[in-house]
Amino acid sequence: MSKRYARFLTAVFCLFLGGLMVWQMLLPDRERSDVENRTLQQRPALTLSSVLDGSYMEDVEAYVQDQFPLRDQWTGLKARTEQLIGKRLFNNIYLCEGETLISKVDAPADGLEKANLNYVSQLAEKSD
Repeated sequence: MSKRYARFLTAVFCLFLGGLMVWQMLLPDRERSDVENRTLQQRPALTLSSVLDGSYMEDVEAYVQDQFPLRDQWTGLKARTEQLIGKRLFNNIYLCEGETLISKVDAPADGLEKANLNYVSQLAEKSD
C-alpha cells in the first residue's frame, strides 16, 4: 500500500469520526428509548468533584453510548444479525418460535427452594 493511499484512508476515517461527533452534538438529547423501555443518560454536569472522583468520565461515556446517532437502528441491526447466526438468548430472554419470549430463570440460591417448600407446607397445614 502506498503512503498516499494510507494518508487518504486516514483522512477519510478522521472525517468519519469527526462527522459522527458533530452529528451527535447537533442532535437534541432523547429522554427515553421506547425500544429499550428505559430512560437514557442525559448530559452530565461538569464539576471539579466529579472530575476528581472519576464519575464525570463514567457519566460522559454512558451519555455518549445512550445518545449515539441512530442508536436504535444500530442495536436493531445487531439483534437481527445475531438472530441470523442462530443466537436465541438476548439479555436473559430466550426468543422462541412464533415470536414467543421466555425469561431465563437462574437456579435458586442454595437451600432456598427447601425453605420455600417448607413455608408452603406450613401454610397448607394451617389452612383448609
